[in-house]
Amino acid sequence: MTLPDKPGIGYARVVCDVGASGRADGAPGMTLKMERAKEIGRDNCQGRWLREEYLPGVVTVIIPTYNRAYLVTEAMDSVWAQTYRPIELIVVDDGSTDDTQQVMEKWGERCADDDQFELRYFHQENRGAPAARNLGLIESRGEFIQFLDSDDLLLPEKLATALERFREDPDLDLVYSLWEYEDADGNRKRPRAFPDLENRPRAAEVAVRNLWTAAAVYCRDLLRHAGPWNERLLCSQEWEWHVRVCCGLRSAAYVPLVLAFCRTFGPARISDIRKYDPRFIRSRLEAILCVIHTLRTADDDGLDAARDSLVHRSFMNAKEAMLADEPGLAQEAILRTFTLWKRTPRAWPVAIYLLGLSLLPETMFSLSYRFFSRVKGKDQTAKKRHASGS
Repeated sequence: MTLPDKPGIGYARVVCDVGASGRADGAPGMTLKMERAKEIGRDNCQGRWLREEYLPGVVTVIIPTYNRAYLVTEAMDSVWAQTYRPIELIVVDDGSTDDTQQVMEKWGERCADDDQFELRYFHQENRGAPAARNLGLIESRGEFIQFLDSDDLLLPEKLATALERFREDPDLDLVYSLWEYEDADGNRKRPRAFPDLENRPRAAEVAVRNLWTAAAVYCRDLLRHAGPWNERLLCSQEWEWHVRVCCGLRSAAYVPLVLAFCRTFGPARISDIRKYDPRFIRSRLEAILCVIHTLRTADDDGLDAARDSLVHRSFMNAKEAMLADEPGLAQEAILRTFTLWKRTPRAWPVAIYLLGLSLLPETMFSLSYRFFSRVKGKDQTAKKRHASGS
């Protein structure tokens, strides 16, 4: 199938200076159809969202990037190497100050003779990865959607394998596969746990065991109903978004093959977070609250199923607030998730301890918590040595 309106050199030079309004000139608006999509959409995309119309069989691959001209082409190469066609590749430049645009122009020349492959490049002011992905979704025309970060890679059979499953079962909403993490030395390892959406297609499953975004190929209609990425979140956006996506999930297929690599090295990732930065601690808290709200309203027993995992996340967030010398934020992290803690009795001692510390004057709190952490750490080390007989 030939993609329409394709420039002769295979490169769509759509450099849209998308401002704070989030609008790209000439793109039609779209009314969100579900209440949760409308709620998120008020502060994201200015009410615009995916069109119902699409090009059958086309896979849209969306790559957000920021100052990664030296690396983004490797991700694009992995898309170009796909054995499947037709492909629409959308690269959203999140306000890069390097030569990303020039790199896009040069790279686009290679697909001049492939009428089954189109590169479209958009530039917006720096607004973060969720905003970049939202713009990519708004401009997408494919029946299926694949996300890919600018430093990650797809194996050549990734899309073909997923589309074969979609052809076998037209009722599928999502096809996902294994992935591996790769460090700077080329060492690879698989995630310790990943969701079983094939047997348990529900939101609580990804609330407990998150799904890496690039591992999946999504049916367009599933994402249209889920709503935009939450642009207010500085971190945990993928987790929060996947919970909303899986609220509308009817069926999913799992491919037990490693078909993508998540590379965990290099500077300037859009999603880089500083663990003890109060802004990110607060953002993680906001993501937890969003997930609690989504599970409570969309899944009859989803909150109960994910309760232990959410309590753990809440505790870790409060702990990081304590280590960041932010007792007020730690107290807020516990109190605002109290609906979880109050129904998990074994977590009460920890909650009471953290709340007690957070009420101390800042200096006493900091000294007390650090002393407790040091003593506990030494105690655990001694236990390990004793167990090993050393």
